[in-house]
Amino acid sequence: MAATLTPPTVTDIVDPTEPEVETEVATELELSAIERAMRIVDAKADKLVTASERASYDPFTDVDWSPAFDDAMFYLPPEFLPLYGTAAWDAMSEAERIAYSRHEVAALCSAGIWFENILMQILLKELYNKPATDGSFRYLLVETADECRHSSMFGEMISRAGTPAYQVPRYL
Repeated sequence: MAATLTPPTVTDIVDPTEPEVETEVATELELSAIERAMRIVDAKADKLVTASERASYDPFTDVDWSPAFDDAMFYLPPEFLPLYGTAAWDAMSEAERIAYSRHEVAALCSAGIWFENILMQILLKELYNKPATDGSFRYLLVETADECRHSSMFGEMISRAGTPAYQVPRYL
């Protein structure tokens, strides 16, 4: 059975009675946006780790992959598909439209993996220069692992859909 996930709320992460962290960070204009964000993360690391770990899941145990995909149903609502309402859409049979929706979802999952990879690179670059005793070290590891799980889930969806793994062009 799939677990019900509860995303963290702002109050899980930020204590409104502690404004000094954000004020201190906001006054240091020479810091980059990532450095300023990491100062806040360092100050709130324990709360962030707890909230992130609570919302984490394993895509291979917490997602029920056992039902077969139903090729009589759209993978996205038709009106969300790029060709919907066009002459190309009108020329397709219902089966072609459904197959097209499956490929669009695979392309979206591939783009999701690409974006997750970019995020993981940013997190790992930040992690690379931190000592293991730094307040944000564990949080960065938890977040990187979470992005890995997302990518695994998207990859599993592509695999089970029986579509190609559409690659983002290298020039992007």
